[in-house]
Amino acid sequence: MRRLKGSSPRHLRGILIYAINATLDGSISPEQAHAVAKLCSTLLKVFEATQMEDRLKELENKLGISPKPKLIKSDINNMVKGLSKQ
Repeated sequence: MRRLKGSSPRHLRGILIYAINATLDGSISPEQAHAVAKLCSTLLKVFEATQMEDRLKELENKLGISPKPKLIKSDINNMVKGLSKQ
Protein backbone atom coordinates (compact mmCIF):
# COMPACT_ATOMS: atom_id res chain seq x y z
CA MET A 1 0.00 0.00 0.00
CA ARG A 2 1.31 3.44 -0.89
CA ARG A 3 1.36 6.04 1.84
CA LEU A 4 1.08 9.80 1.66
CA LYS A 5 4.47 11.41 2.17
CA GLY A 6 4.53 14.94 3.47
CA SER A 7 1.76 16.96 4.90
CA SER A 8 1.47 20.37 3.34
CA PRO A 9 -0.33 22.06 0.47
CA ARG A 10 2.97 21.97 -1.42
CA HIS A 11 2.93 18.15 -1.25
CA LEU A 12 -0.66 18.13 -2.49
CA ARG A 13 0.42 20.15 -5.52
CA GLY A 14 2.94 17.45 -6.37
CA ILE A 15 0.32 14.73 -5.95
CA LEU A 16 -2.07 16.53 -8.27
CA ILE A 17 0.62 17.05 -10.91
CA TYR A 18 1.47 13.36 -10.67
CA ALA A 19 -2.21 12.42 -11.06
CA ILE A 20 -2.63 14.68 -14.09
CA ASN A 21 0.45 13.27 -15.78
CA ALA A 22 -0.56 9.70 -14.92
CA THR A 23 -3.98 10.32 -16.43
CA LEU A 24 -2.49 11.80 -19.57
CA ASP A 25 -0.15 8.84 -20.10
CA GLY A 26 -2.87 6.29 -19.27
CA SER A 27 -1.33 5.01 -16.02
CA ILE A 28 -4.51 5.81 -14.10
CA SER A 29 -8.08 6.34 -15.20
CA PRO A 30 -9.79 9.73 -15.14
CA GLU A 31 -12.00 8.33 -12.36
CA GLN A 32 -8.94 7.52 -10.26
CA ALA A 33 -7.50 10.97 -10.91
CA HIS A 34 -10.82 12.50 -9.86
CA ALA A 35 -10.71 10.52 -6.61
CA VAL A 36 -7.16 11.74 -5.95
CA ALA A 37 -8.21 15.33 -6.66
CA LYS A 38 -11.20 15.03 -4.32
CA LEU A 39 -9.00 13.64 -1.53
CA CYS A 40 -6.48 16.44 -2.05
CA SER A 41 -9.26 19.01 -1.91
CA THR A 42 -10.55 17.55 1.34
CA LEU A 43 -7.07 17.43 2.84
CA LEU A 44 -6.45 21.04 1.83
CA LYS A 45 -9.62 22.05 3.69
CA VAL A 46 -8.31 20.21 6.74
CA PHE A 47 -4.99 22.09 6.48
CA GLU A 48 -6.83 25.41 6.23
CA ALA A 49 -9.11 24.62 9.18
CA THR A 50 -6.15 23.49 11.29
CA GLN A 51 -4.24 26.64 10.46
CA MET A 52 -7.25 28.77 11.37
CA GLU A 53 -7.70 26.85 14.62
CA ASP A 54 -4.03 27.41 15.51
CA ARG A 55 -4.29 31.12 14.75
CA LEU A 56 -7.47 31.44 16.79
CA LYS A 57 -5.89 29.62 19.72
CA GLU A 58 -2.91 31.98 19.59
CA LEU A 59 -5.20 35.02 19.63
CA GLU A 60 -7.25 33.60 22.50
CA ASN A 61 -4.06 33.03 24.48
CA LYS A 62 -2.84 36.58 23.82
CA LEU A 63 -6.21 38.05 24.82
CA GLY A 64 -6.61 35.78 27.83
CA ILE A 65 -9.82 34.30 26.47
CA SER A 66 -10.70 30.79 27.49
CA PRO A 67 -11.32 28.60 24.44
CA LYS A 68 -14.51 26.64 24.08
CA PRO A 69 -14.33 23.08 25.41
CA LYS A 70 -13.17 20.49 22.93
CA LEU A 71 -15.48 17.84 21.57
CA ILE A 72 -15.38 14.62 23.48
CA LYS A 73 -15.43 11.18 21.91
CA SER A 74 -19.18 10.71 22.50
CA ASP A 75 -19.90 14.00 20.67
CA ILE A 76 -17.89 12.83 17.68
CA ASN A 77 -19.58 9.41 17.70
CA ASN A 78 -23.00 11.08 17.74
CA MET A 79 -22.06 13.29 14.78
CA VAL A 80 -20.83 10.29 12.80
CA LYS A 81 -24.03 8.39 13.56
CA GLY A 82 -26.05 11.38 12.38
CA LEU A 83 -24.11 11.53 9.13
CA SER A 84 -24.58 7.83 8.47
CA LYS A 85 -28.37 8.25 8.72
CA GLN A 86 -28.41 10.80 5.90
